[in-house]
Amino acid sequence: GTLSKALDDLWHAGLLVLLLMLSFAGIATWRWGSEREDFGSLEKSLQTQFAMMFVGDFPSGWTDDYELQIYTVLFLMIVFLLVQNFLLAIIVEAYTSVRQASIDL
Repeated sequence: GTLSKALDDLWHAGLLVLLLMLSFAGIATWRWGSEREDFGSLEKSLQTQFAMMFVGDFPSGWTDDYELQIYTVLFLMIVFLLVQNFLLAIIVEAYTSVRQASIDL
């Protein structure tokens, strides 16, 4: 099926998401770890990012700090929009391949 055809590419996309999330969490922990509780450790930074991405729960006072505004916008643009585009392209390519194979039969 479509998902089995796309499994290898989805694995690589998952690794890309993990690398991006860890990179952004490392940056946030390094920059705001001593100032903000929600970025106090790598684990808390990852939890904050997860909440930003899937729940829409942004860090308190994120609009007051211009660096945190830039971080938040870049995080959402890169991780959400870019990765969403990658996943969509992977699924569409796999679907097209499976569809063409079924037509050829």
